[in-house]
Amino acid sequence: MKPLKYLAEKKDNFKVIRASQMKEDLKNLPPGRYEITIKKEHRKASKEQFSYLYSVVYPIFLVAAYDAGYTTDEFKDIDELDVWCKLQFANRPIMNRETGEVINVPGRKSSFSTVEQIAYCNKLRDYASEYFGVYIPDPDPLWKLDKEVTL
Repeated sequence: MKPLKYLAEKKDNFKVIRASQMKEDLKNLPPGRYEITIKKEHRKASKEQFSYLYSVVYPIFLVAAYDAGYTTDEFKDIDELDVWCKLQFANRPIMNRETGEVINVPGRKSSFSTVEQIAYCNKLRDYASEYFGVYIPDPDPLWKLDKEVTL
């Protein structure tokens, strides 16, 4: 059975979005025991966050890696750097069922929440600072104002 998922908002009261659909779905369930879980929803990482990652963090990180002795055999481009960074800083353990060995596979940035994306970028910035001695600037806090300027 596919899990039922609904969004809700809590301001003064708890309000289920599309409550009528939820009531209908619950009414149509067969008799039995069910587990109900409520967890805080986090928005997916934004386009602006990925723009910052690919236009600021990764390019500076790549140049710093080259300056520290990494070669184009290790990182040909930002795509290869992306895979390496995900494996280092956003991996998840998976067990090989045949051998029992636990291996790490890169996580998927597309499934990151906004908070996870911020943490990922901060890990990259901290690593670059500690191991390469390079400062990667914070995202521009005034980016919205920059976009609104018209000439």
